[in-house]
Amino acid sequence: MKRQNLEVLLGGPQTARELTGLVERAYQEKHGGLADNQREAYRKLLVDAGLGRLYLCRFAGECAGFASVMFVHSIKEGGRVALMEDFYLAPEFRKMDFAQRILQHVADHLSAFGLEVFCSLQPQDSAMRAVLRRLDFDEQALCFHRRFLVAEDDAGVDGPGDLKL
Repeated sequence: MKRQNLEVLLGGPQTARELTGLVERAYQEKHGGLADNQREAYRKLLVDAGLGRLYLCRFAGECAGFASVMFVHSIKEGGRVALMEDFYLAPEFRKMDFAQRILQHVADHLSAFGLEVFCSLQPQDSAMRAVLRRLDFDEQALCFHRRFLVAEDDAGVDGPGDLKL
């Protein structure tokens, strides 16, 4: 996608350096940093297309943001589902109204790839919720539950509440 100098590129080894910088920046801003296991999960997503997709957003040649989408298999939805976990725009690009255009591009790419369902988990107070509604996402009344299956020290995170979805 290229419109008014906005590009949305499929992530991969050729965009790894730019994406790594943005992921590090996003997690520093939102969570105080990226744990080793999170860094490894990101690297796997970058090289294993079966796990999901990373999208790099550039504006006028500058790294503006990224989106991460993971794939899950759902009986309820009848097959593979794309689940957006992260969407990040650098602060200097947030007032430029890019989010809707970027997400539309991601949705179009996923549809062309054969996926029929695109989901997103967002906090109740997220500005992204309005963008998703404008793109015809149905808001579901769900409650997200999480349980660590390894000791918190082994998980590379500080415990419940440290990861904000």
